[in-house]
Amino acid sequence: MKFNFFKTATILSLGLSLYLVSCDKNEIENEEKKTVEQQAKTLSPFEEVVEKLSNDTNVVDFSVVNPLDMYKDTSSLRRESDRWWYYDTDYMYLCDLIGVESSSGNPAKQLVKGGLLYLLIDVDLNMGAGGKYVYLYAAFADGYATGTLPKAITKINVSYGSLPSSGSVVKEYGGSNFNCNAGTKGGAIYLSVEKDDYPTNTMGLRGIMAAAYKWSHNSVIMNPITGTWNGVSPHMDLNKGAGGRYIYLFTL
Repeated sequence: MKFNFFKTATILSLGLSLYLVSCDKNEIENEEKKTVEQQAKTLSPFEEVVEKLSNDTNVVDFSVVNPLDMYKDTSSLRRESDRWWYYDTDYMYLCDLIGVESSSGNPAKQLVKGGLLYLLIDVDLNMGAGGKYVYLYAAFADGYATGTLPKAITKINVSYGSLPSSGSVVKEYGGSNFNCNAGTKGGAIYLSVEKDDYPTNTMGLRGIMAAAYKWSHNSVIMNPITGTWNGVSPHMDLNKGAGGRYIYLFTL
């Protein structure tokens, strides 16, 4: 009888232990699920844009540039440092653009000109259209810096066949006007930028990206914050008239 009681007690104890372990496991899994859900809710707008591009089957290639780093594909998008950009560099802003026309498809990742560091937006703006390899570079300034701050870019204009009627025309690294269709059979496409003293009403642009698409009908990317068009004005394919991929430039 004593043995049976001990055996029964052991079974009950073991069952209770298994139940508690099961409860603990379920609680841990639920907590982990909550943590993942919470992290998903706190993605920065920058991360949301990158994720949207990564999952868009119409996207052939894309490159996103921000003050701290560059992103071309999904291979390094999930580092913790990705999240820091949006929160820790709120006062970094887009201040200038320059272009490079080259016979090489291996552009430098960075350029320095006039004391500014320019980061490569790693998408050939002539992709699939022949002609030269054409790349755009972006420079950022620090709103926390002392002294005279560079003006902030507030708008990017695009013009087909003639120079833009407003803003300062974006120059090639060598000094001439930068043609996004350089060396192709299409008409020239020029960019210009409009600037204002920093801080502007919007605190300036904090990122810029280029994306290449297979088809034009699905090339509109919406701003994850406002839900509206987030491209430059006007909404022009930077390969217009030259064939090849549909190339669009966006600001963040």
